[in-house]
Amino acid sequence: MIHYAGRMRGLAITLSLMMTCFWAQVEGQELRLEIERDADETITLSVLDAGVLEGHTFIEFSTNGVWFPAYFTSSNSTDALVYTHTNTGGIRLSKATRGQTIATQVKASWERLGVTNYVFHYTELCLCAVTSATVTVMSNEVVKVENATDSQGNPVANPPLSIGATIAELFEAWISSEPDGGYARRLEFDTRGFPKIIDIDPSPPSADEELIFSIDSFTPLP
Repeated sequence: MIHYAGRMRGLAITLSLMMTCFWAQVEGQELRLEIERDADETITLSVLDAGVLEGHTFIEFSTNGVWFPAYFTSSNSTDALVYTHTNTGGIRLSKATRGQTIATQVKASWERLGVTNYVFHYTELCLCAVTSATVTVMSNEVVKVENATDSQGNPVANPPLSIGATIAELFEAWISSEPDGGYARRLEFDTRGFPKIIDIDPSPPSADEELIFSIDSFTPLP
């Protein structure tokens, strides 16, 4: 695994655009990165030639000294990866093969935000009775599920708490399945580190058991 941390604000910037390229070795293979910083504090990190590497890519950004998850892409992705964030104080990138557990690192990054009370609305791509709902979590426990609909868009009356899941529980499902080949295909977070897309395949040989959540709203609660 490689680890890179860049304190971009600590560098003297004399141009409206800065571009930095650097290389790292991962198990004898070359990882080529490119960082651009605009005058409006937007930083773009490009992972070039990503397809030649067998490994997952996990990106963290920081704001006001707090590190939070930004993006995760699985080793199955062959596209060059580009991640953009505004007003970030730093960038950390980790690269790991599937045999090395990176799931715990992603969960720890999420937990560093300290958000244990929140409400979010999700749509799930699945063969299940409920495909969207609003879930309220307090002290990392699901306390309310409402506005639930089925795959046809029909309301689901009295949805049970059991259909809801906390963000930590979704990451736990990944962690517990990783030794048997489970992995995240894609994770994406907003500029606060709150989840937008969670796509986890706990059992790749099986079908229709994936956890694919598209989260269109996420609000922390007191």
